[in-house]
Amino acid sequence: MEQYETCIRKADEIPRVSIEKLNIRGNDTRYIAVVEEGTNYTVGVGTNKYQLVQHRDVYETVEALGEYNIANTKLYKNGSRMCIEIEGVDTPPVEVLKLDEVKPMARIMNSYDGSLSVAVCSFGIRKVCTNGMVAPVGTSWVSSNVHLGNNIDLNKLQNNITLAFGLWDKSKDVIGRSNDFKIDSEVALFYINFPQRYRKMALPNLKREDTIYNIWNEVTRIVSHELPKLKIAGRMEHQKKANKLFNIMNVDQKTVNRISRELKEYNERNVKP
Repeated sequence: MEQYETCIRKADEIPRVSIEKLNIRGNDTRYIAVVEEGTNYTVGVGTNKYQLVQHRDVYETVEALGEYNIANTKLYKNGSRMCIEIEGVDTPPVEVLKLDEVKPMARIMNSYDGSLSVAVCSFGIRKVCTNGMVAPVGTSWVSSNVHLGNNIDLNKLQNNITLAFGLWDKSKDVIGRSNDFKIDSEVALFYINFPQRYRKMALPNLKREDTIYNIWNEVTRIVSHELPKLKIAGRMEHQKKANKLFNIMNVDQKTVNRISRELKEYNERNVKP
């Protein structure tokens, strides 16, 4: 089945859904279907313990916060997941390097397939090249479970959005260090488990030994601009891999040597006869 992706401009474009019990010959299976009202289209399946939060309720809650503008909203995976991208009304850009600014933003995610509850993550738009990228401080996920039962925990949602925007100030020192820290580019890409076909796209644009910042920037460029068929979930997964590059600065030389050996063994196994 083809998985559609829909851009949303206002709340009433988001269908309401309801829960229906799944029975077999009258027997309760302990599973439920999340069904789109009006069309009876199934957008998700979960256990009977699943606590549903409507996409539209999440959208309307974020819209009502007032401190943020909704820049982009998409339904994907046939409507089972939603991603809202927001920007602060008065949030200034963060200069991560000289003449290199990032506009802090945040993503609010929700799903009907049990993959995640209402969750918040940080990302930003670089004014230099408009790459979308996840904040490189710790994990990109600020929080999940910002709902109580079927209701959104408004205070927790607000607090985690604030935290997501604040990650960029903490990122400045990390990015500054990464601009001076050099490592073998192929080793770095292997370390983050960047797929081989994408490594082949990145390496021609990198020096044999390059800075963590340049390698991270190239991975981000590929994920943002060179993979148009990649869906939001896949894009975010690769962005999280890119963020692992900053961990290399805290890895000892013994570990780097081990990764280099593993890369050499990998390349030897994959040499075509």
